[in-house]
Amino acid sequence: VILEDRVAKKEVINHISYEKTLLNSSLNNALITDSGETIWIFKGEILPVLTYKNFNQLLSNVCRTVYSETPILRNELFNKQKLSSAISLARVKLLDAMLEKSDKEDFGFAKETCPPEKAIYYTIFKSTGIHHKSKDGIFVLGEPQNDNIIGLWDASDRFIKSTIEKPRKISELIKALKAQPIKLKQGVLDFWIPIIIYIRQQDFAIYNENGAYVMNINKELFELLQKKPG
Repeated sequence: VILEDRVAKKEVINHISYEKTLLNSSLNNALITDSGETIWIFKGEILPVLTYKNFNQLLSNVCRTVYSETPILRNELFNKQKLSSAISLARVKLLDAMLEKSDKEDFGFAKETCPPEKAIYYTIFKSTGIHHKSKDGIFVLGEPQNDNIIGLWDASDRFIKSTIEKPRKISELIKALKAQPIKLKQGVLDFWIPIIIYIRQQDFAIYNENGAYVMNINKELFELLQKKPG
Protein backbone atom coordinates (compact mmCIF):
# COMPACT_ATOMS: atom_id res chain seq x y z
CA VAL A 1 0.00 0.00 0.00
CA ILE A 2 2.84 2.38 0.89
CA LEU A 3 4.46 1.85 -2.51
CA GLU A 4 1.29 3.15 -4.15
CA ASP A 5 1.06 6.20 -1.86
CA ARG A 6 3.68 8.80 -2.85
CA VAL A 7 3.30 10.81 0.34
CA ALA A 8 3.59 7.76 2.58
CA LYS A 9 6.53 6.49 0.55
CA LYS A 10 8.33 9.81 0.92
CA GLU A 11 7.73 9.81 4.68
CA VAL A 12 9.12 6.30 5.04
CA ILE A 13 12.21 7.18 3.00
CA ASN A 14 12.80 10.31 5.10
CA HIS A 15 12.38 8.32 8.31
CA ILE A 16 14.88 5.68 7.13
CA SER A 17 17.35 8.43 6.22
CA TYR A 18 16.92 10.02 9.66
CA GLU A 19 17.52 6.72 11.44
CA LYS A 20 20.62 6.06 9.33
CA THR A 21 21.97 9.47 10.33
CA LEU A 22 21.41 8.68 14.00
CA LEU A 23 23.06 5.27 13.63
CA ASN A 24 26.10 6.72 11.85
CA SER A 25 26.42 9.40 14.51
CA SER A 26 26.29 6.80 17.27
CA LEU A 27 28.88 4.63 15.54
CA ASN A 28 31.20 7.59 14.94
CA ASN A 29 30.93 8.68 18.56
CA ALA A 30 31.69 5.12 19.67
CA LEU A 31 35.06 5.28 17.89
CA ILE A 32 36.37 7.73 20.47
CA THR A 33 37.40 6.45 23.89
CA ASP A 34 37.07 9.59 25.99
CA SER A 35 33.49 8.62 26.83
CA GLY A 36 34.75 5.48 28.53
CA GLU A 37 32.31 3.33 26.54
CA THR A 38 34.88 2.07 24.04
CA ILE A 39 38.26 0.42 24.54
CA TRP A 40 40.69 -0.13 21.68
CA ILE A 41 43.17 -2.99 22.01
CA PHE A 42 45.86 -3.94 19.51
CA LYS A 43 48.42 -6.71 20.08
CA GLY A 44 47.39 -6.91 23.72
CA GLU A 45 47.91 -3.21 24.42
CA ILE A 46 45.11 -0.80 25.35
CA LEU A 47 45.44 2.29 23.17
CA PRO A 48 43.97 5.77 23.77
CA VAL A 49 41.82 6.99 20.90
CA LEU A 50 40.68 10.44 21.93
CA THR A 51 40.17 12.00 18.50
CA TYR A 52 39.30 10.92 14.99
CA LYS A 53 42.91 11.68 14.05
CA ASN A 54 44.02 9.16 16.70
CA PHE A 55 41.60 6.66 15.21
CA ASN A 56 42.92 7.12 11.67
CA GLN A 57 46.50 6.84 12.91
CA LEU A 58 45.64 3.61 14.73
CA LEU A 59 43.89 2.20 11.68
CA SER A 60 46.87 3.03 9.46
CA ASN A 61 49.27 1.42 11.93
CA VAL A 62 47.15 -1.75 12.16
CA CYS A 63 47.01 -2.03 8.37
CA ARG A 64 50.77 -1.52 8.01
CA THR A 65 51.39 -4.17 10.66
CA VAL A 66 48.86 -6.81 9.61
CA TYR A 67 49.42 -6.37 5.87
CA SER A 68 53.11 -5.55 6.02
CA GLU A 69 53.95 -7.14 2.66
CA THR A 70 51.09 -5.73 0.59
CA PRO A 71 52.60 -4.35 -2.64
CA ILE A 72 52.30 -0.71 -3.62
CA LEU A 73 50.31 -0.73 -6.86
CA ARG A 74 48.69 2.65 -7.43
CA ASN A 75 46.38 1.84 -10.30
CA GLU A 76 42.61 1.64 -9.91
CA LEU A 77 42.20 0.04 -13.34
CA PHE A 78 43.03 -3.43 -12.02
CA ASN A 79 43.56 -3.05 -8.26
CA LYS A 80 40.05 -4.28 -7.46
CA GLN A 81 38.18 -7.51 -6.75
CA LYS A 82 36.65 -7.94 -10.20
CA LEU A 83 38.00 -6.72 -13.51
CA SER A 84 35.75 -4.92 -15.93
CA SER A 85 35.37 -6.31 -19.45
CA ALA A 86 37.61 -3.51 -20.77
CA ILE A 87 40.41 -4.32 -18.32
CA SER A 88 40.02 -8.05 -18.95
CA LEU A 89 40.73 -7.28 -22.61
CA ALA A 90 43.66 -5.08 -21.57
CA ARG A 91 44.97 -8.04 -19.54
CA VAL A 92 44.98 -10.23 -22.64
CA LYS A 93 46.79 -7.57 -24.65
CA LEU A 94 49.37 -6.96 -21.93
CA LEU A 95 50.14 -10.66 -21.49
CA ASP A 96 50.39 -11.07 -25.27
CA ALA A 97 52.90 -8.20 -25.34
CA MET A 98 54.88 -9.85 -22.54
CA LEU A 99 55.01 -13.12 -24.48
CA GLU A 100 55.97 -11.55 -27.78
CA LYS A 101 57.82 -8.29 -27.09
CA SER A 102 59.54 -8.45 -23.70
CA ASP A 103 62.83 -7.67 -25.47
CA LYS A 104 61.51 -4.26 -26.53
CA GLU A 105 61.22 -1.04 -24.56
CA ASP A 106 57.76 -0.69 -22.99
CA PHE A 107 56.83 -4.01 -24.63
CA GLY A 108 56.67 -2.14 -27.93
CA PHE A 109 53.68 -0.01 -26.95
CA ALA A 110 53.32 3.14 -29.06
CA LYS A 111 54.78 6.21 -27.37
CA GLU A 112 52.03 8.60 -28.47
CA THR A 113 49.10 6.70 -26.90
CA CYS A 114 48.35 5.24 -23.48
CA PRO A 115 45.69 2.50 -23.58
CA PRO A 116 44.81 0.63 -20.35
CA GLU A 117 47.30 -2.18 -21.03
CA LYS A 118 50.14 0.33 -21.29
CA ALA A 119 49.09 2.10 -18.09
CA ILE A 120 49.03 -1.25 -16.27
CA TYR A 121 52.41 -2.13 -17.80
CA TYR A 122 53.87 1.02 -16.23
CA THR A 123 52.42 0.06 -12.84
CA ILE A 124 53.39 -3.63 -12.72
CA PHE A 125 56.45 -3.84 -14.92
CA LYS A 126 58.18 -0.50 -15.35
CA SER A 127 57.72 1.23 -11.98
CA THR A 128 58.78 -1.94 -10.16
CA GLY A 129 61.74 -2.69 -12.42
CA ILE A 130 60.50 -6.17 -13.29
CA HIS A 131 61.03 -5.11 -16.90
CA HIS A 132 64.24 -3.14 -17.30
CA LYS A 133 67.28 -2.60 -19.49
CA SER A 134 70.18 -4.86 -18.54
CA LYS A 135 73.85 -3.92 -18.41
CA ASP A 136 74.13 -5.35 -21.91
CA GLY A 137 71.61 -2.81 -23.14
CA ILE A 138 68.77 -5.26 -23.79
CA PHE A 139 65.38 -5.29 -22.13
CA VAL A 140 64.76 -8.22 -19.82
CA LEU A 141 62.27 -9.54 -17.26
CA GLY A 142 63.53 -10.31 -13.78
CA GLU A 143 63.51 -9.48 -10.10
CA PRO A 144 62.09 -6.11 -8.94
CA GLN A 145 64.56 -3.24 -8.88
CA ASN A 146 62.93 -1.51 -5.90
CA ASP A 147 60.88 -2.36 -2.79
CA ASN A 148 57.39 -1.64 -4.18
CA ILE A 149 56.51 -5.31 -4.64
CA ILE A 150 59.44 -7.09 -3.03
CA GLY A 151 57.20 -8.75 -0.42
CA LEU A 152 54.95 -10.13 -3.16
CA TRP A 153 57.95 -11.31 -5.17
CA ASP A 154 59.52 -13.03 -2.16
CA ALA A 155 56.24 -14.76 -1.22
CA SER A 156 55.86 -16.04 -4.77
CA ASP A 157 59.50 -17.14 -4.79
CA ARG A 158 59.05 -19.10 -1.54
CA PHE A 159 56.07 -20.90 -3.05
CA ILE A 160 58.03 -21.82 -6.17
CA LYS A 161 60.93 -23.15 -4.09
CA SER A 162 58.49 -25.22 -1.99
CA THR A 163 57.51 -27.18 -5.10
CA ILE A 164 60.93 -28.86 -5.01
CA GLU A 165 59.67 -31.01 -2.15
CA LYS A 166 56.24 -31.83 -3.59
CA PRO A 167 53.89 -30.78 -6.40
CA ARG A 168 51.61 -27.87 -5.54
CA LYS A 169 48.63 -26.28 -7.22
CA ILE A 170 48.49 -22.73 -8.50
CA SER A 171 45.32 -22.32 -6.43
CA GLU A 172 47.50 -22.74 -3.32
CA LEU A 173 49.64 -19.79 -4.40
CA ILE A 174 46.52 -17.73 -5.02
CA LYS A 175 45.18 -18.58 -1.57
CA ALA A 176 48.48 -17.60 0.06
CA LEU A 177 48.63 -14.27 -1.78
CA LYS A 178 45.05 -13.44 -0.80
CA ALA A 179 45.86 -13.87 2.90
CA GLN A 180 47.90 -11.66 5.19
CA PRO A 181 50.50 -10.27 5.04
CA ILE A 182 50.04 -9.86 1.24
CA LYS A 183 46.25 -9.60 0.82
CA LEU A 184 46.03 -9.17 -2.95
CA LYS A 185 42.74 -8.47 -4.64
CA GLN A 186 41.57 -10.88 -7.32
CA GLY A 187 42.05 -8.29 -10.07
CA VAL A 188 45.75 -8.01 -9.23
CA LEU A 189 46.09 -11.80 -9.06
CA ASP A 190 44.60 -12.13 -12.54
CA PHE A 191 47.65 -10.24 -13.78
CA TRP A 192 50.29 -11.40 -11.32
CA ILE A 193 49.92 -15.19 -11.56
CA PRO A 194 50.73 -15.45 -15.30
CA ILE A 195 53.46 -12.83 -14.94
CA ILE A 196 55.37 -14.60 -12.16
CA ILE A 197 54.94 -17.97 -13.86
CA TYR A 198 56.34 -16.61 -17.11
CA ILE A 199 59.28 -14.83 -15.49
CA ARG A 200 60.26 -17.79 -13.32
CA GLN A 201 59.46 -20.56 -15.82
CA GLN A 202 63.00 -21.97 -15.70
CA ASP A 203 62.64 -22.81 -11.99
CA PHE A 204 59.76 -25.31 -12.10
CA ALA A 205 57.70 -27.58 -14.34
CA ILE A 206 53.96 -27.29 -14.96
CA TYR A 207 51.60 -30.21 -15.44
CA ASN A 208 48.03 -29.84 -16.62
CA GLU A 209 44.91 -31.30 -15.03
CA ASN A 210 45.52 -34.59 -16.87
CA GLY A 211 49.06 -34.90 -15.51
CA ALA A 212 50.73 -34.07 -18.82
CA TYR A 213 53.86 -31.90 -18.87
CA VAL A 214 53.23 -28.42 -20.29
CA MET A 215 56.10 -27.62 -22.66
CA ASN A 216 55.23 -24.03 -23.55
CA ILE A 217 53.93 -21.18 -21.45
CA ASN A 218 51.55 -19.35 -23.76
CA LYS A 219 48.27 -17.43 -23.79
CA GLU A 220 46.24 -20.66 -23.80
CA LEU A 221 47.91 -21.71 -20.55
CA PHE A 222 47.23 -18.28 -19.03
CA GLU A 223 43.52 -18.57 -19.80
CA LEU A 224 43.43 -22.10 -18.41
CA LEU A 225 45.10 -20.95 -15.19
CA GLN A 226 42.52 -18.20 -14.80
CA LYS A 227 39.58 -20.57 -15.34
CA LYS A 228 40.97 -23.60 -13.48
CA PRO A 229 43.71 -22.57 -11.04
CA GLY A 230 43.31 -25.89 -9.22
